[in-house]
Amino acid sequence: MSVQDKVERVLREFYVLYSRSEPYDKNAERVIVNKKEALALLEQLKSCMNEMMEEYEMTSNSRERGEREARRRRDDIIWDANHKAEDIYAASVLYSNEALGHIQTIIQNATDEMEKMFHTAKKEMMKQQQTVRDNQLELKSSLEDLKDTDKYRKVIEERNKEIKKKKEQDSQKKVKENTGAGMTAFPAGKPEIKVNPAYFEKIGRPVPVPDVPETKAAPELDIKVNLDAEYFRWRQKKKADG
Repeated sequence: MSVQDKVERVLREFYVLYSRSEPYDKNAERVIVNKKEALALLEQLKSCMNEMMEEYEMTSNSRERGEREARRRRDDIIWDANHKAEDIYAASVLYSNEALGHIQTIIQNATDEMEKMFHTAKKEMMKQQQTVRDNQLELKSSLEDLKDTDKYRKVIEERNKEIKKKKEQDSQKKVKENTGAGMTAFPAGKPEIKVNPAYFEKIGRPVPVPDVPETKAAPELDIKVNLDAEYFRWRQKKKADG
């Protein structure tokens, strides 16, 4: 039975006790009660009040204990959330650091590879350049051997003839193409001008003599060989090796 039920039972017994008591001196407002029964009921009521106070204290303590427990759980949740947030932040920082380090490694490897390719290409180009320079020096040596002979002059003349012949062939080919396209082809060179002497005798003027172009002698070929210091160094090296 709860304390509230006990209090209600004691109050009900008080009500029954007073309702059954006889009036005192015929006065309805005053009654005669059994002192022993009244004290017993008061003792029971006191006991109920004590129990009620104990329950209240227990309830208050329980509430305070519940509040303390709630605050503790709240603090634990906040601490756990902060700890997890710090862990997540630290993990993100570590991941970013590793990612940036990996990117730097990739960039460095690419830079090293490009430098390696550049040095390889440069070395190959220098090798080819040296080969071309050696060939040029050999050519200069051959020209040096031929500069005082007629063979070199004949080689140049034959080459000039080949170039002239090729130009004439190209010109004839172009004329044929223009003729095939419906265009009139005219022979190369200056037009022939004819003079009528009877016309000039009639008007009393002397007959003009056409200008004959002066034939110029073909210039002699001036063959020069540019022998620089590099050629002489190469020549001396070849002699020393020979």
